[in-house]
Amino acid sequence: MDMKTKSLPSCLTATVKKAANTFTLALLFLLTLGLTPYAWTATVNTLDKIAAVVDDDVIMLTDVQGRARQLKRQQGYTNLPDKALLKEALEQLILDSLQIQKARQIGLSVSDVALNASMEKIAHQNQLTLLQLQQALKQQGLHYPTFREKIRQRLLINELRKRQLQRNTKITNQEVSDLIANQSSVLSKGIEFKIQHHTVPAPAGTPLADLLKAKEKAEKLRAQLLKDRDTRSENTTVGATWVKSSELPATHLRHIALLEKGETSDVFQDPKGFHIIKLIDKKGVKKVLIDEIHARHILLKTDSTTTDTMVKSHLDELRNQILAGADFADLAKRYSQDPGSASSGGDLGWATPENYVPAFANVLKNTPENTISKPFKSKFGWHILQVLERKTLDKTEGVLRQQAKGLLNKNKAQKEYERWVKQLRNDAFVEYRIKL
Repeated sequence: MDMKTKSLPSCLTATVKKAANTFTLALLFLLTLGLTPYAWTATVNTLDKIAAVVDDDVIMLTDVQGRARQLKRQQGYTNLPDKALLKEALEQLILDSLQIQKARQIGLSVSDVALNASMEKIAHQNQLTLLQLQQALKQQGLHYPTFREKIRQRLLINELRKRQLQRNTKITNQEVSDLIANQSSVLSKGIEFKIQHHTVPAPAGTPLADLLKAKEKAEKLRAQLLKDRDTRSENTTVGATWVKSSELPATHLRHIALLEKGETSDVFQDPKGFHIIKLIDKKGVKKVLIDEIHARHILLKTDSTTTDTMVKSHLDELRNQILAGADFADLAKRYSQDPGSASSGGDLGWATPENYVPAFANVLKNTPENTISKPFKSKFGWHILQVLERKTLDKTEGVLRQQAKGLLNKNKAQKEYERWVKQLRNDAFVEYRIKL
């Protein structure tokens, strides 16, 4: 009996998720090389029949049977009955078909150069030459040109997925803070905090009127703390003490994890009352220290009439003038050919050495403060530079938040892609030609 549908069956949510994650070439090769032949042979099986029509494409029953045999060897599918395997295989092929059609609709393609490189990579990963790969496929009864086309289709799906994942996924500061708070026990393992802890008692069972008064008092106390006023009173506990993260209640740790040194938490409540915590210091943290350098430079370039020797000689003259008392900034404004810094006297502002090309960064790192380097060459031309100041910044908290943001962005992008694939399936016309 024929079946038609335009909606995604509820049982397919897991299929969408799995399909969105199954994209590496190595895995694809393991799922194809060594399998018994199915629909990839040079001739078409005359007994083959259409399993489903998917928009402008058709899926053949032999393809479904072949995918089912692939799944049978994968973890999580080995114990499924044959009927369930066939159903899962068909739904995966439907999702593949829809993504391939979508990719082509938006103009994506895979060049022969990219395809050939992928074929070489597949062969190399399996310790084969390309010729040996072709022979191995032939021994399994698989048609090599059709195999290449399947790889091209998989690369096309990869490209579509990459395009979707790169779409702007907005991560809010609150989402970053929530992740850090939720993972506070893990992130804070082995760390000791020096904190100033203030409590306004309001134990469980406190009448509502008294509870509201206690909260109001805590808010006023926090306002006083932010203004550095004396906060000692009979109803508060004050004292900067060191405490291990493992000794702190989860509610306290969640708030401390979001604080940088010197910051004060919002008012929060637990069964004992209302709390405010100020983070004075912490130790046991693997610090991320970043060196920043404030420098300026003069850039001269070679051209058809100016050689390296001539440019270097000119910079030597400018350097000698500066050492003799000439103003670096004035000479940079007159002679530097760096359009981004010449007008400001060659000033490059504060930056880490990693922001520059290696040749420039190497000289920058090894030049003492208030010293003029000797002329050196980078891909932009010839330079002399002066290091004005150096400083080391503690970026530990910023890096932690950046890592959390990166993780959130990856997870959110993946979920968005899964949602997009699910919507693609919902909007598709699918006519089932077999009953499973």
